[in-house]
Amino acid sequence: MAIISTTRIIYPRFFTDYKVHPKHDLDGLTAGEAAARIDKALKDIYLEPLYVLRGKYNPPNYWGSVDSAIAWLKLIYDYCREHPDYIVRERS
Repeated sequence: MAIISTTRIIYPRFFTDYKVHPKHDLDGLTAGEAAARIDKALKDIYLEPLYVLRGKYNPPNYWGSVDSAIAWLKLIYDYCREHPDYIVRERS
């Protein structure tokens, strides 16, 4: 079982807009399915200039950044690819 924790504030709207919100979009999928969804999201994210994404999603209180959210998605993507049969469970 792959467990995803989103205990720190990292843009629920950012993840929701790219359909990779751990609680609403990934929870219950196999890790292989989650990896495919994250791969599509990362490709879509990279179509936008980072400065545009930062302006749209970086919170005014500086609790996180688009850059850290992208890095987090890459880590989850790699883990899911290594364990495609795991079931993703969000735990925050």
